[in-house]
Amino acid sequence: MCDGINFVDPCGYPAVPNGCLNLPEAWSNISSSFQPPNGTACLLWSDPNCQGSNPGGWLVHPGSSDLRKQEFNDRTVSIQCKDE
Repeated sequence: MCDGINFVDPCGYPAVPNGCLNLPEAWSNISSSFQPPNGTACLLWSDPNCQGSNPGGWLVHPGSSDLRKQEFNDRTVSIQCKDE
């Protein structure tokens, strides 16, 4: 996930294999683009514990270079991922 549109730094990816991760405060509500690794599908969530709203479906590689298109810019608070 990246703070900027088009995967512009700063970027980081929390490892969330087959589970839910509440983002640390430094990464909460700042993501503007998201690219899961190959073989992984992820849902972004607006609330902790993978609750609330999401951008409408599982994101797979190459993900979304602009989360504004899904009306989810700067809204990610938790991430749920699974193996594809």
